[in-house]
Amino acid sequence: MPDLERNTMSDKKPMNPVVKKKIFGWLKFIIGVALLYGAGILAFNYIPFLSKIQHYVIATGSMEPIISVGDLVLIDDSVSKDDLNIGDIIAFRVVVNAAGTEVVVVHYIADIEYDNDGERTFLTKPHISEDLDDWVLSDDDIVGRHMLTLPKVGSLLMFIQSPMGKVVIIVDLVIIYLLFNFFTDKNKTKKS
Repeated sequence: MPDLERNTMSDKKPMNPVVKKKIFGWLKFIIGVALLYGAGILAFNYIPFLSKIQHYVIATGSMEPIISVGDLVLIDDSVSKDDLNIGDIIAFRVVVNAAGTEVVVVHYIADIEYDNDGERTFLTKPHISEDLDDWVLSDDDIVGRHMLTLPKVGSLLMFIQSPMGKVVIIVDLVIIYLLFNFFTDKNKTKKS
């Protein structure tokens, strides 16, 4: 019988140290980005102060100039409905068409009424008009009270969530990584 060559681990050449270093660098970078992303998700879901905050991007001009299209609003969803007052800006869920599409709207509380059974309802209005909205809201419709508006941040978030935005973020992260490696390698060679 002819002798067959056996390919064992001891026969393999060790990996080039430069290639090994680059692969290890990329792995550290990817793991670092994943850990940062995971930390953000954990913070906004499990840290009590942050987890009670909802955020919404404003899509219409009904609250201008107080809140503009593309702004990001932060809504405190832990507020008691008993603490809401006329004039507060609130977020609430409503059905906007016959197909049953539910959206979140951000408007002022124009009035709070109680019926004979003590059931509370909220009437709302936009900033641009004194006319009341068509909706009559119950406590269950209310998402929460407006806390803060971050101008134009919503437009950026919408872009980042788009397919093109995701590509831009990935390309930017790769460029930052390559530039960081280029300058740190250049500094190491200067010191040698």
